[in-house]
Amino acid sequence: GDKARPLLDGEGGDVSTRGNKYPVMSPHYEASGVSGLFFAGAVSHALDYQKAAGGFIHGFRYTAQALVRDLLRRFHGTPWAVTDLGGSVAAAVGRVVGRLRSASSLWQMYGVFGDVILVTQPAGGSSAALNFEYMEDVPIAMLGTRGFIPEGKELKSYVTVVFEWGEKAYGNHMLNDPGGANHFLHPVLRAHGPMAAEICKTANWKGKPTKGGMPGPGFGGGPVRK
Repeated sequence: GDKARPLLDGEGGDVSTRGNKYPVMSPHYEASGVSGLFFAGAVSHALDYQKAAGGFIHGFRYTAQALVRDLLRRFHGTPWAVTDLGGSVAAAVGRVVGRLRSASSLWQMYGVFGDVILVTQPAGGSSAALNFEYMEDVPIAMLGTRGFIPEGKELKSYVTVVFEWGEKAYGNHMLNDPGGANHFLHPVLRAHGPMAAEICKTANWKGKPTKGGMPGPGFGGGPVRK
């Protein structure tokens, strides 16, 4: 009806250039220029068009879940679920490995959804006093929005856990290249923030920093992606 027209004619929102059919929306699935209007289902594919599976049930079941969690966080004071892993690097690594082996959300929404390890540290503490908290199925774009990380935490850095394709994901080289080239869908962990290098050292992360100071490969000491 007429009430929907502002979403399509530029008066209250614009059609995304992604497919020329999706409304423009924020990382919180909220309409651009229409505060309080949120999108769920296939239309939320606007944020991952030609990137992941958000246009289909095996993808938008996760975007819809994320929308509900985010609405509860923003308007009802219910923080995104966090599991406290204490200061155990082994527990953090074990949680990551378990999720990589079993979480369909990370496979279906590759590069768009991920898990997040919050790295906190007591005031005046050393790297030996790091604490790890684990968040699951987070739209990565939400991490850069104000207030997403719970307040009151002595957050020093965070690590994202996602699946990504290699830069040369198609062609005969997929079968012919020597092992370890990471062309196919593979896990990638990135440390963000001022303690990124220290986190890699503490976790015995094999690899080297890539552009932006973020460590690169995949998980478990595999080859670093260029």
